[in-house]
Amino acid sequence: DFIARTNFDKTVLSNLTIADAFECFGLDRRHSFWKSIAFKNLMGAGQSNEQLSLFDENLQIEDGQNVFSGMTNLEEALIDYRTVGYSLKGSLMTHLRIEIPHLPGMTSKILKKTKHNSQIQCAGILLVDQRPPPAKGFGFITLEDEFGTIDLVLKPDIYDQYKIVFRSSRFLVVTGKVQRTDDQVTIIVDTIQSFAKTEKVRSHKSHPRMLDRLDW
Repeated sequence: DFIARTNFDKTVLSNLTIADAFECFGLDRRHSFWKSIAFKNLMGAGQSNEQLSLFDENLQIEDGQNVFSGMTNLEEALIDYRTVGYSLKGSLMTHLRIEIPHLPGMTSKILKKTKHNSQIQCAGILLVDQRPPPAKGFGFITLEDEFGTIDLVLKPDIYDQYKIVFRSSRFLVVTGKVQRTDDQVTIIVDTIQSFAKTEKVRSHKSHPRMLDRLDW
């Protein structure tokens, strides 16, 4: 009924289903995703409502019929970021730390209390990447973790060296030196690498089309 009334194309329907829009109907993301494809394929040009109703009666997924295994919290969080740009299941970094336990323990919360000029390593999700012309080649990046944001400053040579990394992955591990100015805390960056270059996700239930890599 939803597909018939809205006439959305497959791309829109796919994004709605994997963003968990149909949870209220008792279908999880994977089941609603594949069911929406089946319905949309049936509803070709010139097909009648009677054909759609017949299909619905015959192929409705019954309660308790689990064709696919459930998605992990990490899989659901990553899908949220890829479709709507934020997580519907809490902080993605919380799930990533479980899946990749050796990520640096430094967080934005701890960083606020870290001494000036301390050498640190931290991890986060890229929110902002900017290099304004008046900055004379300096770049400014903001990362997000489970407690807040981390502001990074990249000197011109560092920005040029690592831009291919942070423009191909939103999941970054950064080393650098803490700079404190009053209540403002920033990190002068030395190195950047993606999570995927530190260790592959260790979940064995990852869907191959959704979690084949962390570079995106």
